[in-house]
Amino acid sequence: MEANSGNDLLSFQLPPKYTPGTDLMSKWILNDKQVINLIVKSIVGQQAENKYETKPTEWTNYTRSDVFYSPTNRANAKTLPPILIEVQYAANGSFFRRLVEYCLMIRKHHSLLPIVIAICIHSTTQEFKDLTYDGDTLPFTKQVHCRGWAQECYFISAATISSVQTHNTSYLDRQPLHPLAALGHFLIEQKPSILNIAAKDDPTIQLLYGIAKRVFGDEAAKEDARHDAISNICSKATSQFNLAMSLLAEDVPDARAQKRTRDCLNDGLELMDKLHTKYANVPSSSTTNDSTRFQNTTNEQPEPPLPSGNNDWQFVDNYRSQHGTKMDWVGCYQAGKAVGFFSKYTSMKSVQAAYYRANSKHK
Repeated sequence: MEANSGNDLLSFQLPPKYTPGTDLMSKWILNDKQVINLIVKSIVGQQAENKYETKPTEWTNYTRSDVFYSPTNRANAKTLPPILIEVQYAANGSFFRRLVEYCLMIRKHHSLLPIVIAICIHSTTQEFKDLTYDGDTLPFTKQVHCRGWAQECYFISAATISSVQTHNTSYLDRQPLHPLAALGHFLIEQKPSILNIAAKDDPTIQLLYGIAKRVFGDEAAKEDARHDAISNICSKATSQFNLAMSLLAEDVPDARAQKRTRDCLNDGLELMDKLHTKYANVPSSSTTNDSTRFQNTTNEQPEPPLPSGNNDWQFVDNYRSQHGTKMDWVGCYQAGKAVGFFSKYTSMKSVQAAYYRANSKHK
């Protein structure tokens, strides 16, 4: 199996549109040569390694299946069965009938009936369950009655994998997993990061995320850059809204006169929080805290700011409230400098001393 750096995989995250189990991701993974060999060795035998290739999946009746493996030459086709793989969101009667139709089309062009692997991502209807039975070869699968249209039809779902118990231990706790079980688990769980999947230490799971990283790594990097840019914009806009809120409290002592402007600024803070959560893909607690921090009723007098004249101390107070009671002055100083605060000061210590002096006078 392909070696992957553990740290690289742990830090890698797929973009949402390429999570495992989606159509494009499934086809890219299942068409990879390593995965082809992994599958054919699991269900045909070691002798099948490097003897299969992917073939077009458009059939003469204008239907299209997901992934189709066929022996690489005519000689192999006499002894090695074709393999059909279907990744389906929901398994129901219609899906069963499509499987039959695909297999009969395959039989028209190949001398042997196919072996089918059907992987269900989400739900299975009772109608489909009634067509399955417990097999004796792959315990993490159900077998589908397929006489006359397939040699074997293996069905994999979250339920078939989790139903296997050995000494009250889940099948997913085994190391290593059967490669087909690992493949099913990878597609069904739909986790964008290996950190979030139960069997993250399994070698096949690591192989699959390694392939995903190789194929979609550039797209993931672009997505990260977009997220960082949006996060930076939201952060700076939030700082400006907070600055405006603080100036409003200084310049307009009457809380009732502040109301319309304060409501507008709070709307801006709320918008930044929503944009950050939606597009930067990182829940933002700081903007939520900031937006609620300044909410006031029309009859309340706002708490007077520290008399610094430049709102540096308001920023320090905000930073302290967001990062806990143990104050990180170095981090606060660097963060403030990055967004335009502490312009009068040349070091963290001078900011710290001035803040405590201002606090002392204010009391």
